[in-house]
Amino acid sequence: MFVGNIYSQFDTNHPDLRLCGTAPNYYLDAFNCTSNNFTLKDVFLSLTDVNGVPMNTTTCTVGTSQQLYVMLNYTSNANNTPNNGRLFADIAITSYSTGGNPSTQTIQINSYLGDINPGNGQRLIYGPFTWTCGQELELKKILVVWKTGGNSTQLSSYNCSTYSSSQCELPGNTTIKKPLAVQFSYKACKVSNNITVNFTSTTNGGTPAYTYAWDLNNDGIFTDSSLPNPSWTYSYNALGYVAKLKVTDSLGLTNTFTVTVANPTELMLNGATPTNVGCGGGSNGSIILNDPTGGTPGYTYSWSNGATTQNISGLTGGIYTVTVTDSNGCTKQLSVTINGGDSINPVVTAPTNTTIEGCSASYLVGAGLLAFSTSQVTISPSTFNSIGGSYVDTSTISSITYQDTQSGTMPIIITRTFRVTDACNNVGSATQTIKIQDTTKPVVPVLSACFG
Repeated sequence: MFVGNIYSQFDTNHPDLRLCGTAPNYYLDAFNCTSNNFTLKDVFLSLTDVNGVPMNTTTCTVGTSQQLYVMLNYTSNANNTPNNGRLFADIAITSYSTGGNPSTQTIQINSYLGDINPGNGQRLIYGPFTWTCGQELELKKILVVWKTGGNSTQLSSYNCSTYSSSQCELPGNTTIKKPLAVQFSYKACKVSNNITVNFTSTTNGGTPAYTYAWDLNNDGIFTDSSLPNPSWTYSYNALGYVAKLKVTDSLGLTNTFTVTVANPTELMLNGATPTNVGCGGGSNGSIILNDPTGGTPGYTYSWSNGATTQNISGLTGGIYTVTVTDSNGCTKQLSVTINGGDSINPVVTAPTNTTIEGCSASYLVGAGLLAFSTSQVTISPSTFNSIGGSYVDTSTISSITYQDTQSGTMPIIITRTFRVTDACNNVGSATQTIKIQDTTKPVVPVLSACFG
């Protein structure tokens, strides 16, 4: 005898037996279900809670709501009549946004089935509840248990050891039969004056499999595509675009759905600010990507170096390409060049070669030149410039030195090498030749004669 139903009611005396056992499998380990006495044939929406009739032979208008019941048909091959049958399950109710994004509500049910008579039978397992046409329904994580022997009086309480681990059934997830609801979502992308729309059918109910007929140019002829998820490119029209889908299920039931596709804004990339690598072989370059606009936020980023952030750093020289994708799947690309840094030696011009009067290197200072040194001497850029030297470089100069070598006796040749080192350790050099010679004849004093 069928006694009643308990919907979404779990308490200390009526626990969810799917929590029996240990993580992670819980009831799947606790119940081995070897008896195979119970078979769940189908689960369906019904207008009534007694003698329910599956509604998958009807159609509905997407978005309309009505009060319905969830019923199941079963077959029992038991020789006797199991009693205190109970079904635990989740009803997953999934709705779809215009963009095709699903949102799912889950209702846990604890339905008392009572006596499970041999042969075919039907039970109410949930309802009444408000169902909106277009919502997908699925019965998931199903556990059916029962007892044999004893009487049919409903147990006032039960626990994980009340039911035999073999006298049970673990049906797979089951789609709940419902009216044929034809619907689709779309995602549109604009590039210049072209609007490309990707349509996705979210049709459900009726009796699959489905055949699809699309009228995408609004001419009343459903021959533009027979795919469930077609793409179509429109020329810009300020009023938008009308798309229609006609679906026929395997029993010949037909339903139609119409949507006006709104014009999207075009995804735009607004440039970037690169910071070049400071020195050749370095990796301190970076790119700050200006915020995208248009399209459908939020945006995701995919760089050619594998990065997925809006801005990237730690870069070597090269070309970096970013693909920006909005939430509709529209994409735009931008390439940014990072210069590889300074690897060029400074171009150095030494002071003009010169000749001075003298007979040793010590005469250099007196001639207005830098003092002689066989070891490197550091001088300032202003000093270098003041003696007639110059340099050209893209980086900051870190040091300027000179070093002398001497050859010959008279004249004496001083070869002065100037080295200019920039911040990237690039070195340029140039030499100045200084000739020291004595061209002044000696002056011999005339001695006076003395006569006695």
